[in-house]
Amino acid sequence: MSKSLRKLSEEHKKKIGLGNLGKKVSKETREKIRLSHLGRELSKETKCKISEALKNKQNVKGRFQKGHIPQRTKESYIEQGRIRKERIKNDSEYRRKVLENIKKAQGARRGNPAWNSGKKLGKHILKNPKTGHPYNWRGGRIKRNSYVFIWDEKQQKYISEHRKIMENYLGRKLEANEIINHFNGVKDDNRIENLQIKLRATHEGKVNCPFCRKEFLVQ
Repeated sequence: MSKSLRKLSEEHKKKIGLGNLGKKVSKETREKIRLSHLGRELSKETKCKISEALKNKQNVKGRFQKGHIPQRTKESYIEQGRIRKERIKNDSEYRRKVLENIKKAQGARRGNPAWNSGKKLGKHILKNPKTGHPYNWRGGRIKRNSYVFIWDEKQQKYISEHRKIMENYLGRKLEANEIINHFNGVKDDNRIENLQIKLRATHEGKVNCPFCRKEFLVQ
């Protein structure tokens, strides 16, 4: 009796299938298998198996279908934490490994030096050594909230341009209660004709004139 006509038992077929798992089949072998199966009538069981296999392949290919992978709930995380605590409590070997991992992580955090260790923190760090100005230098003139600010070398910071123009016009520094107002409402129009001084508050009915510096009573 030839090998092709010999009937194989179910166990033998399973062994052959397990032995062929992971093996790559060439195109020629696939074509031979296809030709050998031509004209054969498949049983109902074989047809059911093929249909189930095709359904599983459709689920795996492309995007995952909704509900294919169940989403984890809050209760599942709580249950996992409870199981881990019980295992740490009961299993001494597992508890020892967990403690070793915690010590390693703490040691790595403590051993690494801080980014600013050995560095002098100050304004010089923010400056470009080539130009002597901050790295975000825009020519010493920037805009914030529609107001213009200019760089002051003495104070080493940005100051409001409209206050600086008024100080240069008056020849003195402005007081804390003196506010500069723009006539036309344009905040970046810092012409001297467009600027005026306003006082925040008065004290005991007296006002100091910002131009002549004389004191006047307010009725």
